[in-house]
Amino acid sequence: MSRKHKKRKKRGFSGNPSSPKERLFKRITSYEFALQFSILVWNLSFFPPEEQADQTQRLIRQLAKDKPDEITAMIGMLLHRKAAYFSKYQRAIVDYTLSSVAGQRRLTVASADIRL
Repeated sequence: MSRKHKKRKKRGFSGNPSSPKERLFKRITSYEFALQFSILVWNLSFFPPEEQADQTQRLIRQLAKDKPDEITAMIGMLLHRKAAYFSKYQRAIVDYTLSSVAGQRRLTVASADIRL
């Protein structure tokens, strides 16, 4: 059995690489997607509570039609961490660059001041 097949079997995926569960897993575990998702939620934290709830539901509908509880939990966890650890940072992320320098990933972020 190949290493790739063992990994897939270990995660519990069927032999169908295009199953909805496997596609969602690949999307949310890719570094680029995780970064984009985190930026979305960071910026979501600046919305007023009622609009934040509406935008969260919209995001969930777009990302995980079949597993909304998992995405809801991730969004809730990230919003909680933003409030708990980074509440003094009131800058929205407007752009980013992900590069590799000397074999290590480097993230450069452009932000804009939020005036509430």
